[in-house]
Amino acid sequence: KDPDLFALFDGIVISSDCGYVKPDPAIYRHLLNTYNLDPHDTFFIDDVIQNVQAARDAGMTAAQCTLCDIDSIKSAFHAWQNA
Repeated sequence: KDPDLFALFDGIVISSDCGYVKPDPAIYRHLLNTYNLDPHDTFFIDDVIQNVQAARDAGMTAAQCTLCDIDSIKSAFHAWQNA
């Protein structure tokens, strides 16, 4: 719905495409390995707090987006980028 938001990211992992289900730590390792990411340089968005916490446990910065407030997510992402 918001191509400007997704243009900020290097990639997206969809559980049904990779065979792992959140919050299984394997999906976060898959994300990091697929895009050769350092978890400390990775920003993760999800609507379920357990998935957000699992991403944080994997070393990522993560934000919960329950109402898909794109402007809030963009602000959080830009604040993280500039930190």
